[in-house]
Amino acid sequence: MPLSAIFLTKIKLVVDVNGESRISAEDFAVAILDEAENPRFSRMRFTVGY
Repeated sequence: MPLSAIFLTKIKLVVDVNGESRISAEDFAVAILDEAENPRFSRMRFTVGY
């Protein structure tokens, strides 16, 4: 899944219309590596989902 389709927020849990939260290990890894390379949430918690 392209990173543009992954939602990042500070604290709010990312859920779909059914109230479910999920992300693949691969997409989670992409989001974490992107944050390491281009920090947007320095010293903050953030959530990842789609």
